[in-house]
Amino acid sequence: MHWIGTVRGRLGYLVTPELLLYGTGGLAYGAYNFNIRRTQLDSVVFPTNNGACPGVPGYSCNGLTPITVGLGSVSSSSTLVGYSVGGGAEWMLFPNWSLKAVARQSR
Repeated sequence: MHWIGTVRGRLGYLVTPELLLYGTGGLAYGAYNFNIRRTQLDSVVFPTNNGACPGVPGYSCNGLTPITVGLGSVSSSSTLVGYSVGGGAEWMLFPNWSLKAVARQSR
């Protein structure tokens, strides 16, 4: 991942004057870059039946026949967009000072 970010809102309930319980959710985004470069020929035998081999049309990665992985490079990059949800609690220690615990899932 080159960079990631979220834009989220919070909606909560003030349980006591010092304790806020809240839910949070919004947009998650990030960019990735993937590069592989092969500099020698190799034969690969897959241990289980994995079906069709990605990037090798016409071959089956079934563990019976070795396939030759050739020279060259593969790269991919993209910006991904998803969601981020979670919840937490925030405790006011002093005016302008708080302690926060958050659980969050982004996909």
